[in-house]
Amino acid sequence: MSTHPSAEFKACVNLERQGWDTFCPAIAKTIKSGRRVRTELRPLFPGYALVALDTARDAWRSVNGTIGVRQLVHFGSDPSPLPTGVVEALQAMSDDHGRVDFSRQLEVGGKVRFLAGPFAEMIGSLEHLDGRGRVRVFLTLFGRETEVKAHARDVIPMRDT
Repeated sequence: MSTHPSAEFKACVNLERQGWDTFCPAIAKTIKSGRRVRTELRPLFPGYALVALDTARDAWRSVNGTIGVRQLVHFGSDPSPLPTGVVEALQAMSDDHGRVDFSRQLEVGGKVRFLAGPFAEMIGSLEHLDGRGRVRVFLTLFGRETEVKAHARDVIPMRDT
């Protein structure tokens, strides 16, 4: 479903009150505003959340009238389902709060992007990943390679395009 701006979590809460199963995959994101830096849980897909429904059985049109929901994503007259396995894969990588952990997709030598912390949005090369979920990443800072240690949940793999 498509949500109103910054209303993904609100839409899920309101739909769950009505008995719908929802899922809003999230990531920790560092927000820098002036000198203030804070880390918040933000939707992985801004403007969207997921709701489980059976179009043949459920009165799904009521979803569109829920506070926080803009409308169900659809092509034609019926809502558009996601491909089989997408939601299940995201749920398998998520904790109880819906925070997605991409650490299982990390590969030594691959490029990663920091999601949170002082290096948020910076891209580096993954040098080491240990069994406790810690990573060592090489970032280019001040014109030279610098080693940075962080938690694996604070980085996501970058795919070559």
